[in-house]
Amino acid sequence: MKSGWQGNAFKAVRCTPTRKMITRYALPLAVLTLLVAVFYNSIFSGIHSIDIGSFQTESPATCQPSDINLDPTRIENFFRHAAVVSSRAIHDEHDLAPCHVQGTLVQSLQRCNWTIRPGGVGTLACGSDFRFLVCTECDSDKQQE
Repeated sequence: MKSGWQGNAFKAVRCTPTRKMITRYALPLAVLTLLVAVFYNSIFSGIHSIDIGSFQTESPATCQPSDINLDPTRIENFFRHAAVVSSRAIHDEHDLAPCHVQGTLVQSLQRCNWTIRPGGVGTLACGSDFRFLVCTECDSDKQQE
């Protein structure tokens, strides 16, 4: 008596891609690859969700909100062009204004706190990573767009 099972019912079939298959799937695959690369680059390395929190001053008579002209584009520009420096460099080479604007942003999927002072001096704190930043070419009043 024969069983209903045929041993060769599921033969491995070799599938060789044809020119038509390659042409049909090459463009969608290339577009998908490009979208993944752009998405990855913008999410994991860019700055997002800039929130301008508040203006803080230790000397209202000498430092006012009009001394710091910031919007999200200028803030992003500051962090794109600023150089990381030591606290010693801040102390020795820069006069710190008695006021700053503070807020939050998302960088590399991490929420960070930032401050920017007149004169292009700022800080960025992302988790346990704290940086002093200086941007000589993007003073908060005359940042390049």
